[in-house]
Amino acid sequence: MKTIVKRHLLAGTLVMTIAVMTSSSVFAIHDSSEQSEPRKSSESTQIRDRVESRTDDTNKVVIQTTEDSKNRVTDSLESREKRLEQLKAERQERFEQRAAQRASRLEGRRLAQCQNRQENINALMTRSVETGMRHYENIQRVEAKVLAFAKKKALDEQTYAAALKGAQEKGVNAKSAVEFASTQKFDCTKVDGEKPSDLIRLTHSENRDALNAYRASVVELIKAVKAAFASTQTDTPDTESGEVTQ
Repeated sequence: MKTIVKRHLLAGTLVMTIAVMTSSSVFAIHDSSEQSEPRKSSESTQIRDRVESRTDDTNKVVIQTTEDSKNRVTDSLESREKRLEQLKAERQERFEQRAAQRASRLEGRRLAQCQNRQENINALMTRSVETGMRHYENIQRVEAKVLAFAKKKALDEQTYAAALKGAQEKGVNAKSAVEFASTQKFDCTKVDGEKPSDLIRLTHSENRDALNAYRASVVELIKAVKAAFASTQTDTPDTESGEVTQ
């Protein structure tokens, strides 16, 4: 009987001991969880703050870069417009000086003959200007495609900057020549009696020379961009480089 009682007492003591140990472990885990939770929360906050700070810095850089690009484009366009107006003014002055130097006027039968052809001459000049403008626009489209290719391939602009500057300058001059020609009219009463077609020839030659120079400069730009693209390739350039053609 005593033995049985002892066994019950030992069993009860063991159960209580296990219960106390288990409770202590649970409390210890609970306390540890409560202590670690603020630390985890603090670490998460710090990480979030760092990410947000870096994101803000990146956004500021992107915005600033975009603004700088817009400013450069705006400055470039304004510069070209000013240069265009300057070139047209210079042409106007040059033509006026040339007209003021005429040796004589057309008179009598020669004037009448000239006036009979004046309308046809102006029609021919109009068609010549239209043809010149089409040539200019075609060359300009090629230039735009070349620059689009360079941008797509993320080429360093410094590698073709000189060729680009030349193409832009020649383009402005060509546009100036064509636009100025569109304002000119052949007037038999104002031409030089000794060289009636002098100003017509001058207008035509300036258009032709300006357009040819523009075309040649775009060809050079194509070569420069191709060379820049080739320098970025570790292997033999594939057919993709054929996107830029002359």
